Amino acid sequence: MDGRWGSDLVAEAIERLGFRFAAYNPGASWRGLHDSLVNHLGGRVELVLSLHEEHAVALAHGWTKVTGEPALALVHSNVGLLHASMAIYNAWVDRAPVVVMGATGAMDAASRRPWIEWIHTVQDQAQIVRPFTKWDDQPASAAAAVESLAHGVALARLAPKGPVYVCLEVSDQETPIPSDLTLDRTLPVATPALPQAPEPDVVTLAAALERAQRPLLLVGRTGRDKAGWAARVALAERTGARVLTDIRTAAAFPTDHPAHLGAPGFGFDAAQTAALQAADLILALDWIDPATALGIAARRTGAAPDARIVSLDHLAHRGWVKDGFALPPYGRWIAGTPEDVVGRLLDRLPQGTRTPWTVEATNPAASDEAYSLGTPAAYAAVAAAIEALRRDTPVALTRLPLGWPSGALHFRHPLDHLGRDGGEGLASGPGMAVGAALALKGSGRLPVALIGDGDLLMGLSALWTAASHRLPLLVLVAANGVYGNDVVHQERVARDRGRPVENKWVGQTFTDPAPDFTKLAAGQGALFTAKADAFDAGLPGILRQAADAALAGPGLALVEIAVPAA
Repeated sequence: MDGRWGSDLVAEAIERLGFRFAAYNPGASWRGLHDSLVNHLGGRVELVLSLHEEHAVALAHGWTKVTGEPALALVHSNVGLLHASMAIYNAWVDRAPVVVMGATGAMDAASRRPWIEWIHTVQDQAQIVRPFTKWDDQPASAAAAVESLAHGVALARLAPKGPVYVCLEVSDQETPIPSDLTLDRTLPVATPALPQAPEPDVVTLAAALERAQRPLLLVGRTGRDKAGWAARVALAERTGARVLTDIRTAAAFPTDHPAHLGAPGFGFDAAQTAALQAADLILALDWIDPATALGIAARRTGAAPDARIVSLDHLAHRGWVKDGFALPPYGRWIAGTPEDVVGRLLDRLPQGTRTPWTVEATNPAASDEAYSLGTPAAYAAVAAAIEALRRDTPVALTRLPLGWPSGALHFRHPLDHLGRDGGEGLASGPGMAVGAALALKGSGRLPVALIGDGDLLMGLSALWTAASHRLPLLVLVAANGVYGNDVVHQERVARDRGRPVENKWVGQTFTDPAPDFTKLAAGQGALFTAKADAFDAGLPGILRQAADAALAGPGLALVEIAVPAA
């Protein structure tokens, strides 16, 4: 023995696998690993303290939305995992490569501490999150834990990406290990390779795109790199395709490009619907719910256009949650990633550009289904203030509220908008904003989170981590004092049943007393706070002051923006 412990080996593996930080909330079940990260590694893997396990996982999720790479979160025993479960679910639906490490008390009952370690020991702890994780393991030794961690990182990184969970036993962390037990002996070198689309499918698709007169690209989940962004633009320009994008996913194509049609939303407007129904070739690039889009495409004539679906998402479809949606009613599925297929298509398509084809909308008016209270005028004013900020400060929008109107802001860079959280719960917005801020620190791009007040109230303490780590972050609170999504539902139910619509507000508002978000943020360590009305002429100046404070601090700035509830 040379004074090394099982947790030292695991900590070495964490560093070797490339993790720069571990987001965590403390817990005794991984006390050995905590010591190893601090004292054995000497802080080379940064511990990022979060005040709730859900925030820790959300932080890791936010990091992955910027980098595309796995991030590490540590959660304590069954209680920490139960706290973290909602954030893990978000990562699952969003196909985010979050690696969650947990721990349990000793499996050997004779080794457990009285009381507390009994109620924090679980026979199969991963069962809590197994329906919405990609893979899990509970290794029985430090050497096995190293293999499990490497295995989990490799699977989290492979498309379709997703969260994995590795559970350490407290005894294995605290067992001395022999001097010859090293990473060279225990860390796997060979890892699974990303599958590529079959060559005949790519060749056939390239020929179809060259023939098509009205091609349509549905661009969904893609990476954040500039090369992939430029390749998608080149594909549209070479083929004359029109392009649709989705507000639920991160920016994937410049929304003010001549090929882009309408604005990214939750559904399709009149022009986008007309394009779906007029296209002679539809290419869906890892699009969320291609079945609905292709169903719309076939409605006008009853004839299905040529359709190809490029995705590996079918490999993540399981029975517990229906996030795989329906299988497309027709079309040819190409098993590959958009990045792989688009790049290979460009190698086969002729150089030059084609003019995007003309779309004629047959319906004079169509709009997305309302998912929250509509305040388009207020949000338009907020968007104008953000646009003024963006003129001289690159911004990454880490969150937009559910009621945000499509097209209020253009996206011209892969980091302009990071998409939604996947699971559509509450409390994720603050933690994911902090994770994005950690990934963007030093980049010159300011993360800006426009968060609903209900979301912020649930996840407020996540902001402490941004303040503690001096992360430049601007939080804009859309404060209307009501759970707007539920009000919309209650109004629909009341109308359907012939009951008083005015009662839709009962039990939905939090205005008596009204939370003061500036005081709450100051209590979390914000460097700058301010209040404004969405219609204040001075709102752009206030956002400029807040952004300057966040960048100069560096640290957290928050502006509470009053928006009407109806």
